[in-house]
Amino acid sequence: MAATLNTKFDRLDSDMRKGLHECKTGARKMHPDDSAFDYEHKLSVSMRGPRYLSVLVSDAYFCGGAHPENNDEALVYDVTTGAAIDWLTMLPGSSIGYKAEDTSHSSSVIWPPLQQLALEQADDDCKDVYREKNLSFILWPDADQGAIVAEADGLSHISSALCGEQVVLDIPSAQRLGISPTLLSLVVAAHAASQTSAAKNH
Repeated sequence: MAATLNTKFDRLDSDMRKGLHECKTGARKMHPDDSAFDYEHKLSVSMRGPRYLSVLVSDAYFCGGAHPENNDEALVYDVTTGAAIDWLTMLPGSSIGYKAEDTSHSSSVIWPPLQQLALEQADDDCKDVYREKNLSFILWPDADQGAIVAEADGLSHISSALCGEQVVLDIPSAQRLGISPTLLSLVVAAHAASQTSAAKNH
């Protein structure tokens, strides 16, 4: 599956370069001195097996518009098939929020229990953001934390900056919500390996 996954990452890299070019071109039209252009692209691996590879992609950019923009994605792949994780099979009672047309990307999901948790932990000024109907989330497994992590998807720039906090579901919380036991057992194994690796490095 390495070749399959590498092809997907090559496509993602190509999309990023295209977006970077379009951003810079647009900024130069308004500000020829490049003063209005900024683009930051970060990737980090949150889980590297067993079975799943999880990569977080964070883009922050300013293309000369009214304000900077940012976009986060969680790319979670089953390394036995090369396919993006199907969260609908992992979260009981969930539905698709955003369906990724390109299989290099992961879909977002609408899941009422997750929205309720986000609402409960939000500051008073952010409560209305998390009451939005059909609010969707991106999710990913995190080996270091031994948890499933979620973040609201598609928030406005201001809402994302002020209220875009992550929801961290530790294993007991995830179990109570009925998240796939198989997935959680793999996260536990990944967390144990992460802790062992950290101990060796010290």
